[in-house]
Amino acid sequence: AEMDRRGLRDLAIAGPDVFRLDMAGFDADAKAVGALALHCYGGDVPGKLFDEAVGKARARGIACFVSEFGHFFMAKAMGIRVEVFSFGFGPRLIGFKRGHTDYRVSLIPAGGYCKFLGEGVVNPGQKLEPDDYNAKKRWQRFLVIVAAPLANILLAIVLMAAVNMVGVDAPAYLDQPPVI
Repeated sequence: AEMDRRGLRDLAIAGPDVFRLDMAGFDADAKAVGALALHCYGGDVPGKLFDEAVGKARARGIACFVSEFGHFFMAKAMGIRVEVFSFGFGPRLIGFKRGHTDYRVSLIPAGGYCKFLGEGVVNPGQKLEPDDYNAKKRWQRFLVIVAAPLANILLAIVLMAAVNMVGVDAPAYLDQPPVI
């Protein structure tokens, strides 16, 4: 750790000259972080950080949607009525209804949700319909719940296989010996 810190401090000392950065009044650690950020992001730190945040939000939204699709798929396979399958949260923007299910795109595109018949409060003595979530056996409800993480694991396997088949571009300096 000390060797890394010394290297960062050396970069920070060279930072204002190399990156034309005004770091007067900052200590060596702050200069190191600033110089490293400029080096990594190529000078447009706020723009790159925004792009990174948007990319992470997209990835999280896709993972949430795939998770909800896992619930949806298994619920349909177990004969549970799905009342709503939504991409996003909030008010409905567009969609269609097929059978008992309302397929929709909602206002806030941050994942989605799946609403089953009978999900929520159950009144004692209430007669349950055969396709009610609570009318199903415990192992069937368990499979509906477990389908979400399994769908995400399957997504990870498929994405890794696709990346390994297609390949990615790597910077040329990774194949060169380190310069110290």
